[in-house]
Amino acid sequence: GVTGDVVGFLASIYMRGIPHFQVPTTLLAQVDSSIGGKTGVDLPEGKNLLGTFHQPRAIWMDAQFLETLPPEQFRQGMAEVMKTAMIGDEVLWKYLDSHGDALRKREREALVRVISACGMIKAKVVQSDEKESGYRRVLNLGHTVGHALERLSIYRIPHGDAVAMGMVVAARLSVRRGLIGAGDLERLEKLCESWDLPVRIPADFSSKEIILALQTDKKRMGKTLHFILPLRIGEVMDCDDLDMRELEEVLTALKRKYTD
Repeated sequence: GVTGDVVGFLASIYMRGIPHFQVPTTLLAQVDSSIGGKTGVDLPEGKNLLGTFHQPRAIWMDAQFLETLPPEQFRQGMAEVMKTAMIGDEVLWKYLDSHGDALRKREREALVRVISACGMIKAKVVQSDEKESGYRRVLNLGHTVGHALERLSIYRIPHGDAVAMGMVVAARLSVRRGLIGAGDLERLEKLCESWDLPVRIPADFSSKEIILALQTDKKRMGKTLHFILPLRIGEVMDCDDLDMRELEEVLTALKRKYTD
């Protein structure tokens, strides 16, 4: 994912833009980062703050690459798979629930099913809003708090773990607001735990530190922070009136000691 982001960024600025191709070799890159034309590099102030939109000429994927992917990297990619299912495909979510063993064994049929489903969902979103002026923001489910945690940990917390924690925060906010039922939150936490993805946030950072880190999030427009909340498994909404005191209470309730 990082390789694709950096190469895409360089291709977008060299000679004011040259063609490039994406050949993702990790699960995270195949289901998410190689699709959509977003490129970027991190700055000390935040994640992916320097970047462009630069679509690749083509994306070549082969599930065979995943046969030698380290288990830890495969696990991180599963967080993005869950995010994609949560924002737009309850059928995919049910497949993840029922085919966990096949995915852990890296069975080709299961891998192709998941990669294809995620690719179609993301492509549909990007085609409707390429430059993220509105609808594309749904792809940021879990990433607002997730990026803040990555930055505060100096990227000790892997991206997938951060996204999983961010999704749980968003789901708990939704339950608090009466947008989703406790059952959907339980389904999310149960699926995360089945892949050893964290459902609590680090006690290393105060809730106020996390909220302060959100102020430099690239999804912030002026004083408005766009925060994606789930309505159910397969549907989310863009919330632009988040009360930071409400978020602080949820963050505080979710604290635990984070371990690598």
